[in-house]
Amino acid sequence: MFMKVPNHIAIIPDGNRRWAKAHRLNPWEGHTEGAQRYWEISDYAHELGVNHLTFWGLSYDNLKKRPKIEIKFILKLMESELSKPFILERCLKNKIRARVVGEWREFITNKKLLQIVENLEKQTEKFQDKSLNIMLAYDGQREMLAAVNSLVKAGKRVDEAGLRNALWSRELPDVDLVIRSGGEPHWSAGFMMWQTANSQFYFTDILWPDFKNQELKKATAEYDRRERRLGQ
Repeated sequence: MFMKVPNHIAIIPDGNRRWAKAHRLNPWEGHTEGAQRYWEISDYAHELGVNHLTFWGLSYDNLKKRPKIEIKFILKLMESELSKPFILERCLKNKIRARVVGEWREFITNKKLLQIVENLEKQTEKFQDKSLNIMLAYDGQREMLAAVNSLVKAGKRVDEAGLRNALWSRELPDVDLVIRSGGEPHWSAGFMMWQTANSQFYFTDILWPDFKNQELKKATAEYDRRERRLGQ
């Protein structure tokens, strides 16, 4: 039987620090383990036929409020992970556009990491049909406010088309399925509020470092069983 596969999945990978605590490890060791799931889940999602995959890396508040030593480690981990040759190679081979969305430039002072991100985006910007997106220093409420303010400043009418086009995430398609790990079924900071207006949601108690391909398969199977009425 034909399985209905989401075109765009957005994932809130919660639970790295709780996983580390449960294993009597330092918080950053949870982030290290969680980083490996990004690439495993990304590969498997595209195998399933998911065209667009978005991860919420860190919120704006995360970068503002968490201990500086933890943030320093996370950004160093990003540098290490994104500089691995296979990341760009896979994107080019599979024609996947890579994006980092949010106010990340405010926090990334490491020139090497900045160059890595900019190069990854530049090398893949020609691809349109598939994408891998990381929301970094992202807050949906701040995004919406910035979009409205930009339209008002430009003297433009605030309507549906104009507002969407003013979003940082304007190039991302509507999200079909949102997955949140970590056992806390709540929304955070208006995550992609425009693109998730008609999304299906899948919450799991599994902490992100333990989120494996089988759990993604369960989430997409659940999505396939649901009927989307979209107001009809």
